[in-house]
Amino acid sequence: VFGTLVIQRKTTTRPVFTVRRQLGLHTAAKDFEWLLAWEAAAASPDIARKLIDVKPTAAPRAKLRLVHQKDRAEWTIVECSLATTLPFALEAACPLWVAPLVMRCDGTKTVREHLMYLRENGALPAETPDQQVLEIVRRLIAGGFLEIPEFRLPRDEALRIE
Repeated sequence: VFGTLVIQRKTTTRPVFTVRRQLGLHTAAKDFEWLLAWEAAAASPDIARKLIDVKPTAAPRAKLRLVHQKDRAEWTIVECSLATTLPFALEAACPLWVAPLVMRCDGTKTVREHLMYLRENGALPAETPDQQVLEIVRRLIAGGFLEIPEFRLPRDEALRIE
């Protein structure tokens, strides 16, 4: 068993953060650098204002898992989770509305546009505050499930993404 501890000196006024990740088979030093840079940026007080207008893309190695259950005559989704092995090995249970959000993330629409679509189509409960959704988007980026132009996930060119 081994671990890595990284301590970063703050250069701006922002909250501190702690992050724990499990290494994947191909996790490299650049993945730690990316995670540290993202978490420092995400700790900024104005991150929600920035995230609402970004155009996220689903990460190439992200896997969306849905569990369906038959309820009388029809099948309904009862569980949603995301998994990835890059940049770190991570699996996360998600609210059911995350599935259509991630499936729509192709880099052409902003988070604001996705929110409007999800609300209009009943996938996202109307009473769900934007701040709560933006926090989940922040976590999806940190987990390597979504990427945004300013924080593209590090890639190893030797690994073919299929």
